[in-house]
Amino acid sequence: MIKKALIILFCILFCAFPLVSCGNVQEKYEMIINSELLYGRDILSTMPNSKALIYAYDNIVVGVNKSLKEIPVSDSTHHISKDELEVVVDIYTRDHIEHFWFGNAYEYSFNDQTVVSLKPNYIMSGSSLEKAKHKLEERVVKLLEGITSSLSEYEKELLIHDTLAQNT
Repeated sequence: MIKKALIILFCILFCAFPLVSCGNVQEKYEMIINSELLYGRDILSTMPNSKALIYAYDNIVVGVNKSLKEIPVSDSTHHISKDELEVVVDIYTRDHIEHFWFGNAYEYSFNDQTVVSLKPNYIMSGSSLEKAKHKLEERVVKLLEGITSSLSEYEKELLIHDTLAQNT
């Protein structure tokens, strides 16, 4: 479990490190998690039916963050197919590795050719999920200790590298 948490932390930081600001550690963590600079989401905006794909993506992000049992992915103006849903879920899971409780399985309901909602099969919930989220957040904050605006990008990356190497 510790190795998995460290891998998740490393991926979050490695992919989003350039987004880290010069504020306090908690602000840095929030910026990484809440960043609108998400590679996969940006790709969705270039695809056919992009508005519907982004609608589904954004709803999945919010829904999983709240651990909803059923997440709407289409509405009266946004329609996606089963194939499009697979693409959106794949991109979502790559952009939001901090949503570790999402797991790999989900179901969906559809009407004709349109997927209406996503039903995640979460691997964790309740108090165990809250404890795991808190533990991940503590580790990220601890990993970012010592990073200040006075450090160069290289020094920041070296500090994170050395911390991960010492704790793995």
